[in-house]
Amino acid sequence: MTAAHTAPGVQPEAIPAELRALSQWVAWRYETRGDKRTKAPINAKSNGRLVYAKSNDPETWASLADALEACGRHADLDGIGFCFAPDDGLTGIDLDHVIDPDTGELEPEAAEILERFKDTYIEVSPSGTGLRLFCYGRPGRSGKNVGRVKWCEVYSHPSSRYLTVTGNHWSGSATAVTEQQAALDWLHARFMASTGQEPVASKPGPSVALTLDDAALLPGAGARPGINAQSRLSRPPGRAAVPPLPSPLSVATGSPSACWRLSCARNPAGTKKPRSQRGLITGVEAPKEHQIV
Repeated sequence: MTAAHTAPGVQPEAIPAELRALSQWVAWRYETRGDKRTKAPINAKSNGRLVYAKSNDPETWASLADALEACGRHADLDGIGFCFAPDDGLTGIDLDHVIDPDTGELEPEAAEILERFKDTYIEVSPSGTGLRLFCYGRPGRSGKNVGRVKWCEVYSHPSSRYLTVTGNHWSGSATAVTEQQAALDWLHARFMASTGQEPVASKPGPSVALTLDDAALLPGAGARPGINAQSRLSRPPGRAAVPPLPSPLSVATGSPSACWRLSCARNPAGTKKPRSQRGLITGVEAPKEHQIV
């Protein structure tokens, strides 16, 4: 293949035969959208004026040869990319900013992944600081890793994404695309599976001081002689009486009738307990409608 028919920075001969044989290729170019630089997919079969490709529309895909040739014809194209089809059985993994550009060292998490996937094809991304992995197998899900920093993304149909390809093979990995279901299962459990636990967010207190008394807060509390709001909570026959629960208002205002029911303990260091652990009613469990949330 002549230099005129290759994409800049791409080594076509190193691209695995399993990918070269598929007509699931696009070209791409850098574009700035807002304040973000992105890699826009381009239809390699564009005749004259370039048109965008769609990573979920096979009509806009081409063979690898066509994608490389398009890059040779159009100087403003920056590379080639691979799209995922319903029946190809392929999964791609994108590890972003995991190679130190100065030392070449890997982030520890990326090193874990490379060790697990060393028997399939891995290459360096166009930036030189990321990695691309291709394998056969079904991922637990497509998308980005859990956690605040998004550095790992899994691509597989029907994910409407494509992966750029360079042919810049990562030394120490296989040169062919192989089945890696066990490694995909590990990846999902290690970086992709949500624990299902959301952080507890504390609710803000009142913006102004409360001035209402219990009777105003609980309408009708004193409407009948000898009956207060707490005694309206009837007790099933045979159930032992429990001390009355403090009203939400008395808890909020810190009245003595409520404070004796609240734990004001501090930890051994003498600092306040976390907000989520303060104000817990001790002794008995409040009915749901009287729990402080």
